[in-house]
Amino acid sequence: MKFFKNSSLYKKTDSFLSSQFSSPMFSHREIFNMLSPLILDMFFINAINMLTTSMISSSSQESVAAVSMINPITTLVLCLLNAIAAGGTVVVAQYKGRGNSSKINEASGHTLFITIGLSFVICALLIIFASPVVRFLYGNAEALVVQKSVSYLSGVSVSLIIYSIYSAIFAIFRGLGETKICLNLTIYINVSYFILSYLFINLLKLDILGTILALIIARTLGSAVSIYHLFMKKKRLIYLKIRDIFQFNAAIFHSMLKISIPFGSEQLFFYGGSILVQKYMVELGTASIAANAVGTALFSLSFAAPFAVGNLATTVIGQCVGGDRRDLARWYGKKLIYLSTALLLVSLAVFIPLMPWLLGFFNPDPDTVPLIMRLMWIGMIPMPFFWPMSNVMPYTLRSAGDAAYSSVVSLITMWLIRVGAGYVAAVPMGFGVEGVWVCMSLEWVLRTILFWLRFKGNAWLSKHTI
Repeated sequence: MKFFKNSSLYKKTDSFLSSQFSSPMFSHREIFNMLSPLILDMFFINAINMLTTSMISSSSQESVAAVSMINPITTLVLCLLNAIAAGGTVVVAQYKGRGNSSKINEASGHTLFITIGLSFVICALLIIFASPVVRFLYGNAEALVVQKSVSYLSGVSVSLIIYSIYSAIFAIFRGLGETKICLNLTIYINVSYFILSYLFINLLKLDILGTILALIIARTLGSAVSIYHLFMKKKRLIYLKIRDIFQFNAAIFHSMLKISIPFGSEQLFFYGGSILVQKYMVELGTASIAANAVGTALFSLSFAAPFAVGNLATTVIGQCVGGDRRDLARWYGKKLIYLSTALLLVSLAVFIPLMPWLLGFFNPDPDTVPLIMRLMWIGMIPMPFFWPMSNVMPYTLRSAGDAAYSSVVSLITMWLIRVGAGYVAAVPMGFGVEGVWVCMSLEWVLRTILFWLRFKGNAWLSKHTI
C-alpha cells in the first residue's frame, strides 16, 4: 500500500481529484469518503432487491406479478416517508454547515416524530382497506394474482410502520454526512432481508408469506440497530434525547415543510402515475408485468453508483448553502453531474457483459427473455446522455431549497410522457411494455433540458430554507 501511495500514478490521480473536488469546505478525500459508503449503500439495496425478486420469481409468475403490481403502492408510501425525512436531511445538513448543534437536535427530533406519525396513519389505512384498494386498481388481473396482491399489501404495510423509524434515523445521519453509519445500517437491514427471504421463500417455500415475514423481521432488526446508534451508543455523534422528539419549533417545522411538501407532492403524483402505468399494463398480460418487474430490478443495478451521487449532493450542497457558500454550491453542482456520468459509464461497462448471467437468477419463462433484453437496451442506450442530469440535478436544486421547481418539473414530465404518452404507445398503438420504456427515456430528455436551464440561472440559489 505504501509503495502504491508513493507511485507517480497515485500522486497524479490524487492531484487531479484534488483540483476537481477540493474546496474550502470539503477536501476531495472527504467527498470520496462520503461517496464510497453511499455507492455501497445503493448497491446493496438494489442488488438485494434484485435477488429477492429473483427468489419470488422462482415461486411463480403470478407471485412476481403480484409483487410488481403492489410495489408502486408501497413505494409511494415509502417515498412519502422519505420526502418527510428528506426535509429533515436538508435542514440537518444546513444547520451542520452553520455549526448549530442545538438546532441539529431539534431538526432531528422533528424528523423522527413526523416520519413515524405519518407512517402509522397511512399504513393503518392500507391494512384496513387492502382488498378494496387492490380490487379497484387491478380487478381485471387473474384471480390468483389479485389474492396474492391483497396479502402482500397488508403485510408490507405492517413492515413500513416499523421501517419509518429506520428511515428517519437514516435521514438524520445522512444530513450529518455520516455515510459510513448509513452504510452499516443498510448492510444490516438488507443482508438480514436477503437471508430471511432465502429461508422463508427458497427453503420453507412460503411464497408471498415468506416475503412478508422477511420484510417485517429485517425492518424490525434494522430499526433496533438504528435506535442503538442514535440513542444508546457510547461514542455518539449526536446527543438527541427523547424529549427532543416531542418538542415543537415552528421555524424548524416550517423549514422542513418547505422541502417536504413539494417533494412529497412530487412523490405522491409520481408514484400515483406509476400505479396507473401498472394498471394499464395489466391489459398487456401477466408475462408483460413479470418482464417489466425483472427488467426494472436488473436495470436498478446499472444506476446504483451514479444515483449515490444524488444522495451525496444532499449533504454537500446542503452544507454549502447552510455555510453561505452558494458559489461552492454551484461549483459542486457541476462537478457532481460529471462524477455521476463517469460512474454511470463505468457501471454500464461492467453491467452489460453480466446481463445474461444476472438474468439467470430470475429463472424467467423462456418466452419472456427476449422481451426483457429489449427493455434493457431501450433504457441503457440513452442513459449516459440524459440520466445523470435528469436524476441527480433535482437533489442539488432541492438541497439549496429549490424544491418546488424540481417537483413541478418531475410531475409534468411524468404525467405528460411516462403516463400519458406511455399509455398511447403501449395500448392504442400496440407497442406494449417496450413503448412504456421508450417514453421513460423521452422523459429523461425533457427533464435534462428543464433542469439544466434552471441550474444555469440564479433563482435556485436565492431560496432560503433555515
